[in-house]
Amino acid sequence: MEPAEDQATQFEKPGDSLAPDAREDARLLAMVAEGDQRALAALYHRRSRLIYSLVARMLVNEMEAQEALQDTFIQIMGR
Repeated sequence: MEPAEDQATQFEKPGDSLAPDAREDARLLAMVAEGDQRALAALYHRRSRLIYSLVARMLVNEMEAQEALQDTFIQIMGR
């Protein structure tokens, strides 16, 4: 069982349209847009496994899935 303090942070505040994970992703994306390479690394660590697993299921070919993951983060960088 989690302490009450930890449980309270899991709930959205009234009027808050994004869950905490989505807010953090949005914050990191905004920092990436400003050229922050550390934010890109943090976003990669947070989401690369999920993106890779989805792409790998769609493409079946592991090499193509790796390329798609790389292309995804290149697009996020805006280059």
